[in-house]
Amino acid sequence: MYITSKKLKSELIYIIPILVGLIFTLIYVRYNILTFVLLAIILFIALFFLSTKVAFLLLFFVRPIIDFYWNKPLFGLKNPLYIIGGIVVLLMIMFILIRKINFLKIPYSGLIIFFLLTQLIAFIMTIFTNSQAWFNASLIFMKIISGFLFFLAMPFIFKTKKDIDSLINIILLSTIIPLAISFYVWFRGDPGIFSAYFSGGEEIGRGVIILSQGLQRLSGLYQGTFYIAFLILLVLFFGTFKLYFLKDNKWRNMLLIYMLISLIPLYQTYFRAGWGMALVGMGVWFLLKNKKFSFIFLIVGVILFFLFSESAQFRFTNEFAFLRGTGEFENIGSGRGSEWLRYIDIYFHQFSPLEKLFGKMGAIGNPENQFLYLLVTTGIFGLLGYFVLMIGIGWKLFKSFRRQRDNFNKNLLLLAFVLHVVFILATVGGTPLLWVNAQWVVWSIIGIALYHARLSDHNHPISQYE
Repeated sequence: MYITSKKLKSELIYIIPILVGLIFTLIYVRYNILTFVLLAIILFIALFFLSTKVAFLLLFFVRPIIDFYWNKPLFGLKNPLYIIGGIVVLLMIMFILIRKINFLKIPYSGLIIFFLLTQLIAFIMTIFTNSQAWFNASLIFMKIISGFLFFLAMPFIFKTKKDIDSLINIILLSTIIPLAISFYVWFRGDPGIFSAYFSGGEEIGRGVIILSQGLQRLSGLYQGTFYIAFLILLVLFFGTFKLYFLKDNKWRNMLLIYMLISLIPLYQTYFRAGWGMALVGMGVWFLLKNKKFSFIFLIVGVILFFLFSESAQFRFTNEFAFLRGTGEFENIGSGRGSEWLRYIDIYFHQFSPLEKLFGKMGAIGNPENQFLYLLVTTGIFGLLGYFVLMIGIGWKLFKSFRRQRDNFNKNLLLLAFVLHVVFILATVGGTPLLWVNAQWVVWSIIGIALYHARLSDHNHPISQYE
């Protein structure tokens, strides 16, 4: 069949990242880390100047593969993700400055700028008051700002509906290789051909994390169970979005089957936050789309799941005990409760007035709670900035969704709102601001959704998106 140059160009948007991703997987198995990282950096930089759109599609596709290298030190850093992340941040800043992007056109971008300023002030204060913490503070600062740079730049890279659809397709496709490898690791009971890429520790040497009572949590080739759970959340949320626009029943059924199959490794992670994020995310989607039957089916399914799964009940033993009044707060969240209390005590009794205001970025540990983490690393100033940001963005997404009339933009706003809500939920037992791979995706979708909602609100013709 004859393929026009226009069609070929359209197909290359998918073909290039997929082919490169497969090649990277083979290189990962066969060659050393330096070969992989240098190839990734050279290819991304070259594509960045040739086609920024394809470069970032490639980045989103290979990022889950690059995350396999979490335990491989390089150039004195913990892993190569720091190097690649730093290059991406620099190129993003260069893109914004060279293109002279007016990101203030994105609704509530001012809140993003304000929050970043609070982080910058905390970073500068740490440098002046504790010079020994400058390196850790720099890494933390880079992690935090990277996601928000995607918020500011992505709307001006993925400008049309077709661009956005390509981005969503690539993100969905990027989950296939890591999840397939995770299934491979799970069914074998060991990493097999990937064994050289584990640190050899007892907890992660077989691709699983062993808990008491013999419970095995699937981690695949990643550092922890969150990474697998996050990929599955992408399958569920982005897949639900795609189901509204796929007209071919064959592709719809294949996607639906993939979404259902992905629930198996999500269960095997025994990642409580992941379960909660999936439940809340799909529940919010069904409620706002007025899918009452689907919502009831979801709730009944979750109740039955907990009634008949002893492993699931085991994962919430301490939380249920605390709610019944028979357990201690210190034991909830696998002992996180005691850490939360300890960090609160440190903040109120060991911090100076200046540190209470601006925090000690890079000079204190991680309490595994986003709010407490911001309190001790960026002070009350940074925490308040975060509250204002998250509430403002959430309200704007919800309000824009309610009044949006274009079907594509409305569903895109709903996808962004669901991602926003579930990652607020994740703040209770984690620090999602430091989950760089997740932040890139989440803030890209939120920025794109808000920008296109603004265009629609200003009565721009829909043809501008197509």
